[in-house]
Amino acid sequence: MPQPATGSSCLDLFEADLTTIFDGDEPEHPVLRRLEPTVHELRLPRSPFQRLIEANRRDQESVAYKTYDELVAYCDPLREPGCELVLHVFGAADRDRIALSDSICTALQLASTGRTSPRTTPRDVCTCRPKTSNASASAPKSWGAA
Repeated sequence: MPQPATGSSCLDLFEADLTTIFDGDEPEHPVLRRLEPTVHELRLPRSPFQRLIEANRRDQESVAYKTYDELVAYCDPLREPGCELVLHVFGAADRDRIALSDSICTALQLASTGRTSPRTTPRDVCTCRPKTSNASASAPKSWGAA
C-alpha cells in the first residue's frame, strides 16, 4: 500500500506544476489548468503564488512563535499574496496599494490567529488535490490519484 504524500511533497508537486504555467506549458493539476487562462489573460505575476506556497511550507513547520515579530513574520506571507493577486485581477496593483493591502491582510491574519483552534487534521495528509468523485480520472498519478 503506498504511503500518503506529505504536505511538503504535495507542495513540491504543486510548485513544479505552477511553474509550468509561467513557462508556457500546460499544468497537470485540475485547479492549475483552470487558473492558467486567468494568469495569462490578466498577466498575473508569479511572485504572489510562490509566496503562498512558501507560506504553506512554513505553516507546516512552525506552530509556536515566541515574539510578536515572529508572529507577524508568520502572518505576513499567509494573506498578503492573495490580497495582492486581488489587486492585480482588478488592475489596481501599484506599490502604495499593495503596501496598504499587505497591512490590512496582516492585521486580519493576526486577528484570525488569536481565535483559531488547534488543527484537527494530521499534517501528513495530502490535501492538495480536489476530493471529487472523478478526481482519479482527471488527476495524474503524481497527484496521488488512485
